[in-house]
Amino acid sequence: MNTWEIDLNGTQIDINEVARIAGAFGCTIDNDADGNFHLGGTAFSALSDSAEVRQTATKLLSRMNGAVRLAHTDHIPVQLGSGVARIEDGGVRHVSVSLSSGSMRMRGSPVILRITKADGTVETDAETTKENRRLAHLAKDEELGGVLDAISGDLSWQRLRVGFERLAEIVGGGGNAFVKQGYATREEIARLKSNMEHPEHSGIDAVHGVPDGPVKGAKMTPQEALTFITRLLHSHIDNAK
Repeated sequence: MNTWEIDLNGTQIDINEVARIAGAFGCTIDNDADGNFHLGGTAFSALSDSAEVRQTATKLLSRMNGAVRLAHTDHIPVQLGSGVARIEDGGVRHVSVSLSSGSMRMRGSPVILRITKADGTVETDAETTKENRRLAHLAKDEELGGVLDAISGDLSWQRLRVGFERLAEIVGGGGNAFVKQGYATREEIARLKSNMEHPEHSGIDAVHGVPDGPVKGAKMTPQEALTFITRLLHSHIDNAK
């Protein structure tokens, strides 16, 4: 069994939100005496190679950023830093450094973080049972993980469409699946798709450069679209057996 620490970059508020849910993904987040944040946990214990650790951390951090964004549309994704450290039982650190972190950022004043319990479970003082169930479902469902990946980065109409289409495929294929399940009305789905695709709604950021049919429904922001997709996602999870 190995103990690993992967450097993290991000604002204090964003790292705090990721740390709050990290236990559901088998992760913990701490910071050291110098204020540097680290990702670790049981998700990495069986891994023996730093490249594999970074690959796993990239996937898990994407999922956690996506899960946070479901609750906070203004979440700025937390990024992996350059260092991956393997810590021996005696405390000796073996550090490997990636040179691909030129675009990383570090802002805000760090605080000591141990949001996750020692046994890897999530602190629940400020969460409802329903929220915990949803989080656990997201953490273990690989298909829903693909939806989280789509919404975890910079928010755009293209990424929102990918997330929407992935969720639609899971629910039953196409936007009509949400209507059949009673998660949304046909008009709501038409409005969302029009905002994603139609230049009259979203200008140069629209998925289509040339209108494909008339504009439908009122204009919405990407944040409003994400809130709506979150509603669809939660409805699907809550309806799961």
